[in-house]
Amino acid sequence: MPLEKGFSVASGMKTFSFTYPKLKKMDVYENLREGLSKACKFSNWILWRNRKSADYAYIHIKEPDVPGHDNKPVEKKEMLEYIDRTLFNFLRKFAPPNKIKVVITADHSTPCKLKSHSADPVPVLFYNNSIPKEKKFCEAEARKGALGRINGKELLGKVGFLK
Repeated sequence: MPLEKGFSVASGMKTFSFTYPKLKKMDVYENLREGLSKACKFSNWILWRNRKSADYAYIHIKEPDVPGHDNKPVEKKEMLEYIDRTLFNFLRKFAPPNKIKVVITADHSTPCKLKSHSADPVPVLFYNNSIPKEKKFCEAEARKGALGRINGKELLGKVGFLK
C-alpha cells in the first residue's frame, strides 16, 4: 500500500514487495486468498533472510480488511486463521531463538457488522524473547493481556521500542 511504503521509507526502513497475483476470474476472494498466501510466504522469507541484519520489521497485510467492508465474517475469519497458521506460526518458532521482539496489531478495526472502519480497540500481540502464553490472537485474549487498554501513541513505549 502506498501509505505504508511511504511510512517505511520515512522511517528509514528498507522496503520489500512482491508482485500481487492478477485477477484471473471474477472471484475477488479467490484472488485475495492467493494474495494473502503470497504475502505470508513472502513475509516469512524476508524475515528469515534478514534475521542477522535487521533490527526491526514492519509487515502490512491488507486482505482481512476487505471482508470487513463486505460484511463477510466467515471469509474474514478464514483469512485471520490462515495468517495464524502461516505467519504467526512461523513467528512463534522464529522469534524466540533469534531473540527478536515482535509487535503484531492492526491499523484499525473493520467490523463486518458496520462494513466500515471503526474506533474499536484492536488486539496487540507482543513477543519479547519468549513464547506467549495466549493461545489465540483475538479481542477476548487481548483484554486479559499485560499491556491493558492503551492508546496507539503509547504502544511503542509500552513494548520497549522507544529509547
